Amino acid sequence: MKLDDVVPKQGFIREYYDYARPLTEAPSKMHLSNSFVCIASVVGRRIGLPWGNRALYPNIYKMDIGPSGIYRKSSANAIAKDLIEKIDTHLVLPDLQSIESFIFELRTSTCRVGFYDELRVLTDNARKKYGEGLIPLFTQLWDCPPSYRVSFKNIPKEDSMIYEPCLSLATSSTPEWIMLEEADVSGGFLGRFILVKCESDGRIIPIPSIPPQSRADSLVRHLKALREIKGTFRFTTEGKQAYESFYRKHREESSKENNYLLGSFYSRMDVHIIKIAMILQLSLSPDALLITQENIEIANIIMEESRTDYREIIEHKVTYSQKDRNIKKIREYIIAHPGIEHCPLLRNSHLVAKELREVVETLIESGEIRKVGNCYWPEVRTNSQEACERVTN
Repeated sequence: MKLDDVVPKQGFIREYYDYARPLTEAPSKMHLSNSFVCIASVVGRRIGLPWGNRALYPNIYKMDIGPSGIYRKSSANAIAKDLIEKIDTHLVLPDLQSIESFIFELRTSTCRVGFYDELRVLTDNARKKYGEGLIPLFTQLWDCPPSYRVSFKNIPKEDSMIYEPCLSLATSSTPEWIMLEEADVSGGFLGRFILVKCESDGRIIPIPSIPPQSRADSLVRHLKALREIKGTFRFTTEGKQAYESFYRKHREESSKENNYLLGSFYSRMDVHIIKIAMILQLSLSPDALLITQENIEIANIIMEESRTDYREIIEHKVTYSQKDRNIKKIREYIIAHPGIEHCPLLRNSHLVAKELREVVETLIESGEIRKVGNCYWPEVRTNSQEACERVTN
């Protein structure tokens, strides 16, 4: 992706991009994605696109991926965070560790943005007892439901309700530190992120420049103006045609995809494109809430690259727990040997009987395999498999 093809020539995104680049050696893509986060954070649910019985809002989850150290991910995020806090100090979530503290913060102010310089900090907290439930909660809140309830012991139901939430997330990771379990991928958490693979621009900045105050003031004015806008997006005729063309092509391509772990991202790629298109328009011309052909095309360029990065992470970078590795191994073995009996499966799995029993029970409950007699079958059947099952029965 050439940044010249996606960074607008004018508007907030261009101004932010030109403002942030001289301040840090962070890859320029980070500044582009952070400009999206700034707009998403201040707009919240004030602007949306009617979508079925609900609406789509321009909140986003984005993850910058690049080596640590010289890539300056933290300094890039700090620029966006500082700017957002000049608009409203309550927009940025404090560093949170427990799900209870997160719910408290979101009930206090429902439209928020969370900055996590390392994804692993977030996922490590979610694995601990006090953070249990954070990953499913973040997964659900991406959709901006009308309300969301989290059940806690000894807390009244009315205190566990969040009304009209709108959450954006900005995080980063190095490829080797993406520590996700398979459930985080198949369950949709990672698929809700726009992945931005960042490579060095080759820029060396020994001493960051001091930006003119007038440029910072201009960015603040832009965001304050966006915060006052309320309204409903609609497609232009050309924008609708461009989106429908993308959607049909995308559906055809995704139907040929065999890796089920990519399904979470693929099934939301269309919504990611709508969200980015809204953000692009809010940057260029916030008075005209239109989803245009140009914005759809630029959003598609961004998401095509994100899809390539997502595939690479799923296939090479995700670290699975031992239980998830066992589930993956047995699932793939049954797909390759449909109708296999229990004893041969146990012998070839190199698991003890109890471990195998737990794995197949999990796969059966999730609908990924079926047990017929003493044989295991993948959930998707061919005609020959159905014939074999009739003989078995």
